[in-house]
Amino acid sequence: MNQINIAFICDNNYALPARTAINSIIKNKDTNSFVKIYIIGVELSAENIAHFQKISGKDVAVQLIEKANIYQDVGLNHIYVSKAALFKFTLAKIIAEDKVLYLDDDVIVEQSLTDFYNTDISQHYAAVINDFLAEKYGDNKRLNHKNYFNSGVMLLNLRKLREDNIPTKLLEYKKKNNSKYMDQDAFNVVFAENVKFMPVQFNYLNAYDEANDSVLKENISNIVVRHYASYAHLKPWNNINATNAGLWLQYVLPEDLGDVLKNYFQNINIGSINENINKINENIKQLQYQNKRLDEKIKKMQKSKISARCKRLLKKLFYKNKNNKKKFRLFGIPLFSLKKQPGKKVFKILGLKFSFKEKVDKWGGVNQELSECITPVHDLVNDYQPAFNKCGYVVERKNNKIIINGNNLIIEGEADNTLWTAASVLCNDEYHFDCAQKYTMFDIGLNLGITSLHKARDKNCVQIYGYEPFTPTFKLAEKNMKLNPELAQKISIFNYGLGDCDKEIAINYNPERPGAMSSVKNIFSECSDVEKIKIKSVSKILAPLIKTSKGKIFLKIDCEGAEKEILPDLHKSGLLKKVDIIVMEWHFENPQWIIDLLTENNFVVFRLNVIPDEIGMIRAYRMKSD
Repeated sequence: MNQINIAFICDNNYALPARTAINSIIKNKDTNSFVKIYIIGVELSAENIAHFQKISGKDVAVQLIEKANIYQDVGLNHIYVSKAALFKFTLAKIIAEDKVLYLDDDVIVEQSLTDFYNTDISQHYAAVINDFLAEKYGDNKRLNHKNYFNSGVMLLNLRKLREDNIPTKLLEYKKKNNSKYMDQDAFNVVFAENVKFMPVQFNYLNAYDEANDSVLKENISNIVVRHYASYAHLKPWNNINATNAGLWLQYVLPEDLGDVLKNYFQNINIGSINENINKINENIKQLQYQNKRLDEKIKKMQKSKISARCKRLLKKLFYKNKNNKKKFRLFGIPLFSLKKQPGKKVFKILGLKFSFKEKVDKWGGVNQELSECITPVHDLVNDYQPAFNKCGYVVERKNNKIIINGNNLIIEGEADNTLWTAASVLCNDEYHFDCAQKYTMFDIGLNLGITSLHKARDKNCVQIYGYEPFTPTFKLAEKNMKLNPELAQKISIFNYGLGDCDKEIAINYNPERPGAMSSVKNIFSECSDVEKIKIKSVSKILAPLIKTSKGKIFLKIDCEGAEKEILPDLHKSGLLKKVDIIVMEWHFENPQWIIDLLTENNFVVFRLNVIPDEIGMIRAYRMKSD
């Protein structure tokens, strides 16, 4: 069995991220490797020592070596690096092995370390990785070096370091030269050219993503070690909005999660809030408008429920509506019936039959109510226009359709509800999440296809599967796919919904609210249009797709209450443990059962109430403790 020796150095400030890094190693190690982890603990508290002693795993040994901070008076203080880091200089004396892989505490290991560890460094002091950001700022020129490496990830030849008395030389250099780095300059100068440079995936600096610089940002998907080398307020255990914080959260140990969440609330940057106060004020009006629309929605839903109950009572007492024919009865005696046929109405009163032709206007169609034939005096497009314009989109009403165009995307819808949906996805980025790796998306509740098309623009998104049971809505989504052919290449859409079993049901369809249709609740029972929809078992449909999918698995769920069938079925089948990220809208009832179910499956869950016990959002990130 191949043995891998790994060393960490930490004090109380970095004990929690060190444990997270170790957990990521254990979760992603080869099954045929034995990992020995040395923890150089500098003045650790009894609580942190106890936490480290609990760490275990198959073929994993942890050795804690306690140290006093003997370097407290050596050199200048660094803005965010502890002087405990200077124990790196003497690792060759502390650890009796011939070779060790040193890792900073602010890393996560996303793949096996075996290939990196097996690198031949018999003729070198270390295997290291270029620090492109440091070189960008001229650190290599400052030291008159061709290359400059990052000391946070180093495969060290301890035997050769001991033979050449390198620990003493490193410490002497530090005492004579107080550079802006705690230890990095010393390693670069003393090791000189006696190092082997490795590919960037073995020490991928998270700052490449923070800078969003295409020159620095390596186009690689096989990251082995991700290094969160940045300022303290950008570390993922201090700031939930830190770049790729979601990836780091996946490896936090359950007993440390409470401290992480506490940090998120305690370390709010007040200065940053003040800087953004104007932006918040700019959005207040739009939020107030959205709240007003939600209030109107609630009232309309309540009114619809009362109306629907009255109609159901009338149907039971007086008439039946079948095959577009209404039959009125009194105590079971047929009194009156009305049946609509193309161009005429047929009445039957006490057995006598009458028919009347409907008036046809000069345009060749049956007269409609005025409100359906003209554009409202107050056009909602005008209300949404500023928000779309600010995000680079143009929205207009053309030929009784809503058209949104911009940022290499075209969306078309037939109802005003399109504005609300598109604003939520495109302007508010409702389904945003941090994922620097490739991922496959399952869009459960495709609607008009807006979210799928929006995510298809993400280069890390490799494939999308969308599910929409209502045929009129599905056809609108199909049209949007045709309007965006390049993006649609990533997207496969299906005209059926997902639930806990295969079935067919009839639901009253409201063309004005395509995004509010539900397969588990007949919300618009007063509407005359009836859609027969197909529902298929979510576990049967997703199992083969997840098995062959590339990268992370992302579930977007917005299915107006069908989550109460979908999530339990995914849990029962074991598929929920294969999902990495979930962003969903919940409906109709308190979502505590969803939170409990996701927590049971090792997700970190964040909840937002839009209307308490009625509707809201949930974001969930897998902790990878399975």
